[in-house]
Amino acid sequence: MLLIVQDTAQMGLFLRLLMLVVAYLIVKFTRRKLLKKLNVLMMTTSKKAIQEPADETIVEDKPTLKPLTIRELTSSSELPDAKTIRATMVSRAQAEFKTLFLTDLLVVAVYGLVPYLCSFLVVYMDAPMYFFYVFILLIWTVMRFIGHRNQFKAYKSGIFGFLSPLSKKLFFPFQALWCQVLFIFLMLIGLKEAVLYFSIGEIMVGIAFIVPILFHLYTMWHRRKKGREKTNIKLLILRVFLLSDTSVFTFSTLAKYWKHFGSYFTVADPSFYRVFWKRQYKRNFPIFIIVVFMIFTFFTDDQSMETIGAMFAFFTVLLLIGAFIYIAKATKSMSNKFMHTEDQLKARLADLDQWPTKYDNTFKEFPVMCYDNTWKVGVNTLVHEASVIMMDLRGFSEKNKGCEFEIDFILDHVPVHRIVFVCSTEAVDLVRKTITERWASLAGDSPNHKIEDPKAALFITEKENSKELQGIMDLLLKAAQGV
Repeated sequence: MLLIVQDTAQMGLFLRLLMLVVAYLIVKFTRRKLLKKLNVLMMTTSKKAIQEPADETIVEDKPTLKPLTIRELTSSSELPDAKTIRATMVSRAQAEFKTLFLTDLLVVAVYGLVPYLCSFLVVYMDAPMYFFYVFILLIWTVMRFIGHRNQFKAYKSGIFGFLSPLSKKLFFPFQALWCQVLFIFLMLIGLKEAVLYFSIGEIMVGIAFIVPILFHLYTMWHRRKKGREKTNIKLLILRVFLLSDTSVFTFSTLAKYWKHFGSYFTVADPSFYRVFWKRQYKRNFPIFIIVVFMIFTFFTDDQSMETIGAMFAFFTVLLLIGAFIYIAKATKSMSNKFMHTEDQLKARLADLDQWPTKYDNTFKEFPVMCYDNTWKVGVNTLVHEASVIMMDLRGFSEKNKGCEFEIDFILDHVPVHRIVFVCSTEAVDLVRKTITERWASLAGDSPNHKIEDPKAALFITEKENSKELQGIMDLLLKAAQGV
């Protein structure tokens, strides 16, 4: 009998682990299918796109072209003005993060104290799971503040720079997403307890469980409302397409810090979504795995080997069906997000202005998916919406000069001091030559003709480390201020 129990326990553990492997493979398969679909959509044309007439405007008296000075900068360049601006921005972000922490701490206190005090100190023994989640949330909130209070600077010198990677790994689990999940669980448990106490006539105790939920919902609404008042420094990232290596540096590191200061725009391609979805995968997949594991364990605990095997087969089929439903739904959603017209994109930008921040008070990202015949319209709209533009020319070469249109366009429509060019060391000569050539053919109505001493900032990367990242961030923040 003991041997049978041991065999059942071992089989149950094996099938639980096997279920996690199946879930992992299904997620990888789903991601691959969506990337393939994205690539197909980008190569097609939109039938709804409005064909703009060719611009035949002739500027008779073209202003005299002023010479452009290209300033080559590295992580060693001294930028006192940029550092001052960064210090101001970081200080503001830190103050907002502290306010967020204190608000979450107050919410946790209300969740714990109101039911406890309003029930004459007897609920603790009757609702242990509820107070267990309150305790976990308290630890999570405090640890998140300790671990992430210095997340606003990319580069830290001395002992702080040495400890920064260790700190990131140590405090990685304590993210805003997990706090949201824990708060949702606590809300559900609180509602369950409220219904239970209402059903037995303990109205005041039931209300004591409802009050924290209402208070929490109010703080969420107030936080979202206050987010509309924040200054959103909008960064447009233009880059050489289909280069996964450069996309990792831009969207996995730079975007992680920029979210504290503003939204970023970009015209998305498969290399962007490889990075974007990988980041989401690292954040969401542990939750998915835990939920699958818990549900499977809940239904198979204390069951026979035959029942466990049957449930494993049932769950596998269920996951496969769910994956195909998700692919179909995500594909439709992806198709709907592709830009057909300028008005459609402007409507999405208006929504961003209305609700620019996420739950954790950081700014939303804004990737734009375009058809083969709408991406130029997308670039035109985003260029005029952005506060600052990063023209990422890493990977730019004689064989890969796809960014020439973007360089030409932004110089024609954006003051050059609001543009930061970025390139790698091996492409410096070609990039400098290209910018100079594009400047020579500047449109007659370009705002750059009004600048007395036009200067272009060209940041040269070599190691793509945190110090270079901080240098680029400093330049972007300075350019956004128009200095």
